[in-house]
Amino acid sequence: MRNSQKTRKQLISELQETRQQLQILAASEVERRQAEIDLQKSEDRFHKAFRTSPAMIIIGRLSDSSYIEVNESFVKYTGFTREEFIGHNVNEFGMWPTPEDQERFVRTLDEDGRIDNEEFIFRIKSGEMRTWLCSVELIEIDGEDCMIAVATDVTERKLAEEALRKSEEKFSKVFEAVPYAISITRRCDGVFIEVNDTASRYYGYTREEMLGHTAAELKLWLEPEDRDVMLRRLDEKGRIYNDMFDFVAKSGEVRTLLFSAEPITIGGEDCVIVVQSDITDLKYALERNHVLDTIGKTQS
Repeated sequence: MRNSQKTRKQLISELQETRQQLQILAASEVERRQAEIDLQKSEDRFHKAFRTSPAMIIIGRLSDSSYIEVNESFVKYTGFTREEFIGHNVNEFGMWPTPEDQERFVRTLDEDGRIDNEEFIFRIKSGEMRTWLCSVELIEIDGEDCMIAVATDVTERKLAEEALRKSEEKFSKVFEAVPYAISITRRCDGVFIEVNDTASRYYGYTREEMLGHTAAELKLWLEPEDRDVMLRRLDEKGRIYNDMFDFVAKSGEVRTLLFSAEPITIGGEDCVIVVQSDITDLKYALERNHVLDTIGKTQS
C-alpha cells in the first residue's frame, strides 16, 4: 500500500513537473514568436527608412567592392538603376573621376575605420561631376565585412558658396578701393561692424580700434546729439544724402564730412551703411572766399 501511494505521489509530482515544463516551453514559444514579430517590425522600419531616405545610402561588400544594396535616392542621383548596381563592382561605373579621390577614400577607411563628413567628387551616368558629402561605417553582414555609406549631394551648395565668395571678394575690393569713407554700424547700438581704409584714415583710428566700438565711445561726433538727428532723418526720409556733419579725429582735429546713409540688413540684423566724403578744405576755402568778398564789398 505504501509503495502504491508512493508511486501515486511520484506520478503526481512528475505530472506537475511536466506541466511546469510545458508552461515554460509555451511561454518561451510566445517570447520567441514575439521576438520574431519585433524583429520583423524592426526590419520593416529599417527597410522603409533605408528605401525612402532623402540621403543616398549604399551597402557594399569589402572583399570585392560590390554593391549589396542601394536605396532610391542613390539611384535617382546617379542615374543608374538598382539592378545595374547590385552584385557589380564599384569600378565598373567609372564614378571616380580622379584616382586621388578614390585613393583618399580607401586610405581614410583603412586608417580610421570610418569616414566622417568628407567631400568627394563623383561622375554620374550623364557624365556630370557632382560633389557628395560622405560618411562611411564598417559593418558585418552574415559574417562578411561590409560597409554602409551615407552621402548627400552638396554640389549646389558648393556652387552657391563659391559664387558668394566671389561676390564678397568683389565687394571687398570695391569697399577698400573707393576714395570715400565707408562704415557699417548696427542700428540698435551704433557699434561699428566694418570700416574701410579711407574711414580709418579720416578718423585716425585703425580698423581694429574701431570695430566693436561706437562713434560715441570714440567721441567722433563733434555734437553727440547729431547721431540722433541723423537717425531721425533716416527714419523720416528712408535715407540720407549729402548732409554735412562735423566729426573729431583721433588727433583732435575737427573735420566736416559730407554724409550719406542707407538702412541695410545683415544676417537678419538692422544696420546702417554710411558713405562720407571729407569737404573740410572745400568748406574752409568757401568760407575764406566769402570773407574776402565781404571785406572787398565793405572796403569798396
